[in-house]
Amino acid sequence: MPELRLFDQIIPVAQQHDAAVFWIDNADDLATAISILESAELLALDTEFIRVGTFYPSLALIQIYDGRQCFLIDPLAELDLTSLTSIFLAENCVKAMHAASEDIEIFHMVGLPTPTPLFDTQLAELFDPSEAQGAGLQALVSYHLQIDIDKGETRSDWLQRPLSAAQLNYAVADVIYLFALAAHRLDTLSQDAGSQRRLALCFEEAQQRYPVPEKRRNAEFEMKDFKDYYLGMRKAFALPPPSQRILQELAAWREVEARERNIARKKICDDDLLMVMAKEQIHAPDGLHRVRRMGQKFNGLRRYGPTLVALTAKAMDEGPGEAFRLITPPLPKSFKQVVKQVKAHIAEVAAREGIAPEILAGRKQIEELVLWVNRAHIPAGVRAEDGDAIALTSGWRGDLLMPDIIEISRLDASSGSASTGSGTSE
Repeated sequence: MPELRLFDQIIPVAQQHDAAVFWIDNADDLATAISILESAELLALDTEFIRVGTFYPSLALIQIYDGRQCFLIDPLAELDLTSLTSIFLAENCVKAMHAASEDIEIFHMVGLPTPTPLFDTQLAELFDPSEAQGAGLQALVSYHLQIDIDKGETRSDWLQRPLSAAQLNYAVADVIYLFALAAHRLDTLSQDAGSQRRLALCFEEAQQRYPVPEKRRNAEFEMKDFKDYYLGMRKAFALPPPSQRILQELAAWREVEARERNIARKKICDDDLLMVMAKEQIHAPDGLHRVRRMGQKFNGLRRYGPTLVALTAKAMDEGPGEAFRLITPPLPKSFKQVVKQVKAHIAEVAAREGIAPEILAGRKQIEELVLWVNRAHIPAGVRAEDGDAIALTSGWRGDLLMPDIIEISRLDASSGSASTGSGTSE
């Protein structure tokens, strides 16, 4: 296998840390890099990308650092990036990333799996909280390693070639300091039995949080794939059921359109336009005049108005199907006390375990759990989502919270009453 040639440009941060840097832009060099990386026990992974006005990000660079050598892999060179799969899935090698969700989305987009075992240094901060001023890589490196790093190139043009000297230094610095931070945190989370338990939870959470996607870019999408997207448009909860059914149709259409044309949702049409079309039930072309006279500038009305009218008419003709359900409204006021009790219990458990309460359960998870436990008392047509309830009652969270969390979430546990009243909390 041919030897790699060192990158011929001086990169200050690499010199400072005695790191060899290689620019990978052909299949032979990529194969050589992979053969070198196969023996690593810890790798730092990062990407640089641009996402301006598009639905999908444009991958511009992949950085991999093994503690001695930094590989800058150029996706613009039309490499078969899926050959990195063996590295991503190597069980004997921990892959360190920071706030990995966007990077993993990009990996999935180009056909790569979620790296495993995955150590996310942002998650690690929640499982072993410190006094760092924020959870960004810059703040954590500053606190834990006493090193100040520059993030000034984050929004620069990463698709340009050649990359500037500042960009190269930034890209290499990111993985060098990520590697150092991960090594430090892995060490501190291995000091005693309690730390080792939290480290195991950190790995388990990463595995649960970043699942393999059902479909990747360039796949064939249909509106039925996004039949539930409207449920996230919580401001529309007050719309009557027929209007919510229209919103379901319009939101699903926009999701397909955004993916097929690789355009950001808001550049097609914004949420406000979809909700106005649904609220007013604009099912005939002349109804568009009413929308124009509202005095608000709706993005997408001129181009997509006739399409939205046709979709509205279709939804009204078909009526609600089996997949339709009402958007979950804000919690009734009578639920507020039980939510406070659940939050207090979660804070108590988190303090006992030495983890941040927000990693155990966020506000949305708590509210969904309370709704699910008290689903017999919520308005007709509103379906309590069981996803967050399952998340809090199973896996490592279930081990810590069950069975107490169920009893504490019951309305009668806080008020002695199952009456929900008519008000809602904001």
